[in-house]
Amino acid sequence: MAEVKDVPLLIDPSQRSIQELLLKHGIPPKMAKARAQVEFRNFSTEELLACFSRLHQHGPDLKTFDFNSTQSSWATEFASLFKRKTQEVVWLKPRLEFIKESAIKRLALCINAKGEWSLRENGYFALSHVWDEGIQADPQNRGIPLAHVQQIIARIQATGAEWIWLDGLAIPCSSQALTLEEEEIKIAIINNLDGIYRRAESIIIFDALVMQLQSTDFVDVAICLSCGKWMRRLWTFQEIYLSRKAVILTKTGLVDYLTMTARLRSLSGLDDELPEMYASMSPDNLMAIHSVHKDPAKYQELYLQLARVLGTDGKMPSLAQLAMACQDRRTGNDIDYARAFFPILGLRWNSTLSREEGMEMIFNEQRYSAKRLLLMHGVPRSSVRPGWAPSYLTGLVGRPLGPEEPLGDIEWEQRGLKRKWFTYKAGTPIERWLLRMHANITMQINKENPSPRDNIMALEVDCEGTEELCACFIGSNERPETINGFRQAVSNKEAYILTNNELNMVSRHGLAYRAMLVERDTAITSLDEAWVYMAVEVVPIHKSLPGQPKSWLLLHENPTSTYERSGKDFTKMARMLSDEDALHGGKIPLHGAAEVGNEALMTELLSANAALFMAQDERGWTPLHSAAYTGQVNSILFLVQHDAPVDALDSSERSPLMIAADEGHTEAVKQLLNLGADVNLSSEKAQCPLNQALLSNHVETARVLLEAGANPNDQDKFGFAPMTIACRNLETANLLISAGADPSADLVGGATILHFAARAGNVALIKRLLELGMPVDLTEGSVSNGRTALYRAVEVYKLETVEILLHHGASPNHVVQTGWTPTLLAARLGNYEIIKTLVRNGADTQATCQPESWTALHVASQEGHRLVVRLLLDAGWDVNAQDAAGHTPLKLAKTAGHEAVGAVLKQAGGL
Repeated sequence: MAEVKDVPLLIDPSQRSIQELLLKHGIPPKMAKARAQVEFRNFSTEELLACFSRLHQHGPDLKTFDFNSTQSSWATEFASLFKRKTQEVVWLKPRLEFIKESAIKRLALCINAKGEWSLRENGYFALSHVWDEGIQADPQNRGIPLAHVQQIIARIQATGAEWIWLDGLAIPCSSQALTLEEEEIKIAIINNLDGIYRRAESIIIFDALVMQLQSTDFVDVAICLSCGKWMRRLWTFQEIYLSRKAVILTKTGLVDYLTMTARLRSLSGLDDELPEMYASMSPDNLMAIHSVHKDPAKYQELYLQLARVLGTDGKMPSLAQLAMACQDRRTGNDIDYARAFFPILGLRWNSTLSREEGMEMIFNEQRYSAKRLLLMHGVPRSSVRPGWAPSYLTGLVGRPLGPEEPLGDIEWEQRGLKRKWFTYKAGTPIERWLLRMHANITMQINKENPSPRDNIMALEVDCEGTEELCACFIGSNERPETINGFRQAVSNKEAYILTNNELNMVSRHGLAYRAMLVERDTAITSLDEAWVYMAVEVVPIHKSLPGQPKSWLLLHENPTSTYERSGKDFTKMARMLSDEDALHGGKIPLHGAAEVGNEALMTELLSANAALFMAQDERGWTPLHSAAYTGQVNSILFLVQHDAPVDALDSSERSPLMIAADEGHTEAVKQLLNLGADVNLSSEKAQCPLNQALLSNHVETARVLLEAGANPNDQDKFGFAPMTIACRNLETANLLISAGADPSADLVGGATILHFAARAGNVALIKRLLELGMPVDLTEGSVSNGRTALYRAVEVYKLETVEILLHHGASPNHVVQTGWTPTLLAARLGNYEIIKTLVRNGADTQATCQPESWTALHVASQEGHRLVVRLLLDAGWDVNAQDAAGHTPLKLAKTAGHEAVGAVLKQAGGL
């Protein structure tokens, strides 16, 4: 057994004994600790030792196969067929055309023991394995030796498998030696994995530890499988989840995965309704595995761990299930933390997506399930929308929220999540070294915490008029800018702690409450809207902290994000684009009568109190605002005739005309204009009526406003001219141009509508503007080195826009004030499809940015964009070009820690 050295041990004696046993058998420290605390906590060390004694070998570096040993009889038998010596390696690698055909036809590319290939829709078995445990493709992209394939098939001959699907052969796999075409085919096959795994006769699980087990006992297999690498790899989750049948290979036989988990369920004493995933099992099989065990609690956590990865035929898992099942799963490629979930969720990956953008697609696909993860912590929040969501599904701690929570369910609204939370005002943070001086928390920080907590922040909390302390335990990989941002929110006295439960217990034993650290948006005074910085664990230090439930709207934007559609600046735009369909508090009957056009009731109410026409609800709406919101033309006329001011402003400084224009109530707009409403009115907080109509894409309403004298060139108090907004829609842009709007006007910072259209990806409008004679390389601010529309399109990943601008002659080599070109920018952003398009349209291999003198290859290497690096190398960029400091692309890649990029550059001759 291995020696246990320098590993922090658990406090509980029985758990510590289990932890030490696992460590001595080569189980990694993090996994040994987790299993001792949860899955194995009710097992005795004797029971576990008996299981591990049935392992032929154990240790951290086990392999599924020892491919360096004497070749199998299969290799000997077929060596003569190829007229080669037994010792000579026969490499198997399908022709690229064959792989491409499998991608196009969405078929499984399979191989047999003779080395023959077949594209199959059924009648094959798929392997689920851990890449670095032995069954992997050659780094030089030569494939896999025939002898290895024969050993694999020999080991599973009991299944009757003739044809097998193996990812190392069916998918171009060598990250260092793939051609660009192979890289593109790889993405297409990844998008086909759903069908490949679902149609397989069976998924065969190869785990190196389990393959050393000289037993087929269900409990033995479950224990060893939960300790092996197979349970720690991200891609193996989808392989088992998508399977219709799965078997586990041990040293002495095969074990059916479904039967094993059913047996564990029986031993756990669970007598609730049988889950749907067991519907395929026959009654005889279910009876055979049923038993009542004297200690059912022993097996429950082990059962749950292994059952979470089982899917129900044809159904997608919820995000909560994915988060719980993949808590400890990892992958070697950051982008796979999103990409590996796409086949399971029925989504299609493309090469332009970053991991965060992939996660955004996932969350928007499963909104109901996404909000369940709100309080799960341990990873940073997303930088894209929704900013309150975790940026990873792996590594999450805690449990998902359910609709049955004491404070009720969470509603996903247009601008955020709405619900009540126990609310605590956060005060001055106390530094960590001062926190350690507090006796109630010292032991918890140093000894009794169940998980490492590297970042600890103590906050003063206003509780019943006194300042009390609570400790916030922050994920060890939380972004520094997030922590600093929340500290700034505390300094601004707008920081809050939101929890699902009252902080009514002081704990010295690791028990903590899940919470969010948020900043209230001061732009809204009538409602509580906040940005979420992070999800954390919170512990009161001295005494319980009673709290009152309070309703919050948690905004979709991340407060520290620099993404185009996130960050605090985007909150203002999102608010302007939002619906006003939430009920306003503080209404009186006159508001309701005005909304529905009940003139008789309005007459009765005003007869009793003539001043009611000025009554305001919680948002400052008068009855006239309410009538404008619902488009009640008669109510508008009635109220103005009874002295209601036609341009009254609410608490957001919106007039009734602005609201009617925003809702697209054209007849109400006409009525208000006839009654004297100011068509060009704007305020410090609200858009002018024309901009309100354009933002909501109400073209006919905008036409009426223009005919009434709305200025098509006038910038409102926000700095927006109507053409700025019209960049999203060709019809409205044409309407404004017909009304006298100048398409070449400086809208914001020298940008014209052409630049805004490029950012919006409005290809139709770009074509129209170019037809009107606008120069395709028109620069912002009319300076020679300003940004062009092409630069803006590259900046926001608008591929189709890039293509149409290049087609009309835009230069990929135009140098902007910062010394960057569209090509250099694309290399930094790593958008493969865009930079491929730029390269095909004359991107200059010698262009450099200043003052670094980096070529596009330097930039892509520095950023770690492996696929872009390969593209640029193939297109002629100098692999050993030196920047101003004498650094080559390889030097930059190594310094930045991008090993895969470095390998590509080195293979190309980089120094």
